[in-house]
Order: sequence, then C-alpha cells, then structure tokens
Amino acid sequence: MTYKQVMHHINSHLKFGIKPGLKRIQKLLSLIGNPQDSLSVIHTAGTNGKGSTCLVLSAIFKHAGYKTGLYTSPSIIDFRDRIKINGKIIPKKQVVKIYSEIKNYIEEMNSNKQVLTEFEIITAMALKYFKNENCNIVILETGLGGRLDATNIIKKPLASILTSISLDHTDILGSTIEGIAREKCGIIKKNVPVITSANQEVRVLEIIKSTCRKKNTNLIISGTSKFSGIKFDILKGTDFYYNNQKFSTSLIGYHQIENIANALLCIETINNKFPVTFDAIKKGLKNLDIKSRIQVLCKKPLIILDGSHNLGSVEALKNVIDDIFIGKKIIGIVGMFKDKDVENSLSKILPAFDQVITIPLSSKRSMDIKNITEISLKYNKNTTPKFNIKDAIKFATSIAQKNIDSYAIIIFGSLSIANQILN
Repeated sequence: MTYKQVMHHINSHLKFGIKPGLKRIQKLLSLIGNPQDSLSVIHTAGTNGKGSTCLVLSAIFKHAGYKTGLYTSPSIIDFRDRIKINGKIIPKKQVVKIYSEIKNYIEEMNSNKQVLTEFEIITAMALKYFKNENCNIVILETGLGGRLDATNIIKKPLASILTSISLDHTDILGSTIEGIAREKCGIIKKNVPVITSANQEVRVLEIIKSTCRKKNTNLIISGTSKFSGIKFDILKGTDFYYNNQKFSTSLIGYHQIENIANALLCIETINNKFPVTFDAIKKGLKNLDIKSRIQVLCKKPLIILDGSHNLGSVEALKNVIDDIFIGKKIIGIVGMFKDKDVENSLSKILPAFDQVITIPLSSKRSMDIKNITEISLKYNKNTTPKFNIKDAIKFATSIAQKNIDSYAIIIFGSLSIANQILN
C-alpha cells in the first residue's frame, strides 16, 4: 500500500462519525496483541489545556533522556503530527507499515458489523507504533470526553491529569458542566494519582474529589503559589520562577502557567519511576514548539494565531488581550464551527476588538459566513465579512499599515485555521 492509499482507507471511516464506547477499540487492540498494556502512560483529559499540557510533558521527558511517545488530536498541519516520538512526527513509511499490519483486522471487524471510527483506528496505530519503538513513556491525550474515549483503554496509567473543564461538545457529553465533568472523570483509575488545578470551577472540583474518593485514589491539586516573577512578552515568551528557579517558555498567558503547573506537579508525582532533573525541565520548557497557541506569525504587523474555539479557551484569549495588548488596536479574524457555542464565545471577546473580520472555514462543520457575521455584528458593529483567510489577512494588514506599531491582528476560532495558514 502507498501512504495515499492508507490515508484514503483511514479517512473513509470518517463517515461513521463519533461513536463513544470502548468495545470496538478493545477488540481491535486485542487482535493486535494489546500494545497498550506494556506502555507507561500519562493520561490527560479536559476541555481546554490538555494539548499544551501534553506537549510540555513530552518536551521535558524528551530532554530528560526518555524515549517519549506523544498522542494528541486533532492534527494541526499534517495528519501525522498527532503521533510523535521525541517531538518527531511518525514517518509516512511507518504509517503504511502499521496500517498494513492491522488492515485485515479492521476489515474483519467491519464485516462483523463492528465498524471502527477513524479516531479508534488512529489510536490503535499510535499505541502499536509506541510499542514497536520501545517508548519509555507515553503522553496520551483524550480525543473527546474521557469515560468512553478510545484512549481510555489504559488499565493503569502512571498518573491522570484533568485540565480545565468547561462546556463543549454538549451534544455528545451532556448539556451541563457537571455532566461533562463526570465524563472527563471517567479516566480516573483506582489507586492512580490524579492531578488537577485549583482553578477548576467549584462544581467541577467537587465531582473530581468525589470520583477520587470512590476510586480510592490520591488527588493532587496544583496551583500557582510556587510561581513568582511571571513576565509576559508577546515576542519573547514568558519568564517565571518556580520553586525559586528561573524558567523561560514560549507559552503565553496565565492559563498556560496553569497547564505548566499541572505538568510539573505530575512530573514530581511520578519522579520515583521517571526521575527528571531541573536542567531537563528548563530545556523542555525553553524549547517548546507549540502551534496555534498565541503563536506569532509575523512581527510587523504583529499577527497572532490562536486555536481558541470554545467558551473556555476564548475567555483565556480575552485575558491575554487584557493583560498583554494594552494600548494596542486589535483586529480580530474569526471563523468557527457551527456546533460550537458561537454566540456566547463571541459575546465574551468581540467587544475587545477595534475591528472584526469574519471568515468561513474549509469544513462542512463551518458556520456560514452570513450567520457568523450576523452574530458578530451584535457584539462589534465594526465587522466585515471576507470569504477566505487569505483575503482576511490582506484586508487586516492594509488597515494595520496605517500605523503598523499600534496594531495587532489576532486570528482565532478554530484549530482548523492553522491548517489553512501554516500549510
């Protein structure tokens, strides 16, 4: 098989949509030898911040000398960037090799009406790849929810991390934050330590505490009390002190400090099994390469790309604007999926912009340009629709050229925008 043929096979399963449940993935993994059972895994769930937390962990463990597997979703630029070892995406020849090895099992299940989803197939491929390559440690991010997510086949991870939990995917996970929190808490395993943030909503934190008590597991709550001297610079990144030691990172915003706190507390929690030095932490944070998280695309005019796509992440972006972009005129370029809480998200952030440019996304899930523009006009009268990201950036840049040092252009609303810009 060629790589193109493999991608066609995998993508053909997109039509089966999202089907929460563990029976199919358990069956497939059993057919290929249960590679997950011999992996040392840190499992992460949450509404926002789980991707950044996983990338921080991966970078630090890599610099500590461990062969580190990383599984995240969705892909940002290339399908393969969701499966990495030591920061390097899975080679095409490995995608072909692994899929060829499991293809017959997938077809067997399909013929028995146990049709796998695309995410289940990719998850199985990632776990097999990490097993084949003898990874020392694997950082695993849930795709959707937790309890019935395909990644939740890890029997006993080293630790479980629950990042910020808020409303998202309400059509699948439930319409209340309590219901969503219970789904996310489904990754909690008996006697496996759980790390979460003190900044969780009170209702969410109570559900996490209750679940940990039922599972007889230790809940460790992180905070920012060990952090001091936090300084943000949109072009240089963030400097801070942790336990009186100085660190630097490209990540920007207090929400990222919260994610780093969760990651560092997790590292401390499993330090007896996977020791990590101060130097490894320093190098890991310094050398992070994270796309679409307050990512600077251009310095003049200043153009920022952020993947904020739901209410929680949009609020985090709004806080960054309030903290860092003081005195700047901000032009926002936004496109969102119609299955997101578009109105509430835009109501929170659009008043912070001097001008808004709405765009459609290159996806069937995209909100129609007419609809997103109508919503935008409710919260910012200075809204202009454009029909693609290229024209939107060109229009925003023409405005910024009037006084280039006074303007910032912020592109947000979906991680899928990164694929259009960075490819």
